[in-house]
Amino acid sequence: KGGVTGLGCDNRKLISVLCTRTKAALERTRMAYRKKYDKDLAAAVKSETGSDYARMMAFALAAPHEYVADIIHAACHGMGCDEEAL
Repeated sequence: KGGVTGLGCDNRKLISVLCTRTKAALERTRMAYRKKYDKDLAAAVKSETGSDYARMMAFALAAPHEYVADIIHAACHGMGCDEEAL
């Protein structure tokens, strides 16, 4: 919980935890966080971050199929599409 404190977050700790682990390791971390704090890690991170940074952290936490779905949605949202993202 050191990276997510309820008063903002320690960006260095958050990035070091979320962006340096495999998806399998992150899933174990999500389960351990839920068990220890009775809260969803993704929701906690979202509440402590904002804007593009929050999206980046959400992508880091997402399962591979969720990540791909989010990228497709973002690429096709609005008028036209981002063909490079697709």
